[in-house]
Amino acid sequence: NQTFLMPVDGDILKPYSGKSGGNEGIDIAALPGTTVKAAQDGEVALISKSVGSSTIVLLRHPDNIYTVYSNVVNVTLKKGEKVRRGQPVGKVADGSPSYLHFEVRRGTESVDPAPFL
Repeated sequence: NQTFLMPVDGDILKPYSGKSGGNEGIDIAALPGTTVKAAQDGEVALISKSVGSSTIVLLRHPDNIYTVYSNVVNVTLKKGEKVRRGQPVGKVADGSPSYLHFEVRRGTESVDPAPFL
């Protein structure tokens, strides 16, 4: 099993609860402007604008694993770009509280990120 880097250092505000629980990832407390790091080597599969000014970044990793980073701003990556573990993905957006939403997916199914971190 791959071990992923924690994309930001902070307390878990909201743990994984799956689709039925309404949180398909984890919310990690982080100050606005904190650098969000790629959890593992991969490739940018998608960059999508979210509600407001924040962006969602989807990275593709080996074995049909994807990581999702949302509530980020200042994303400079481009679709198809290769990224290295620890490389900046963007910055944590302003918010009250400010946090990074992080998901691990196996194909289209969300999985608990905890075993990967």
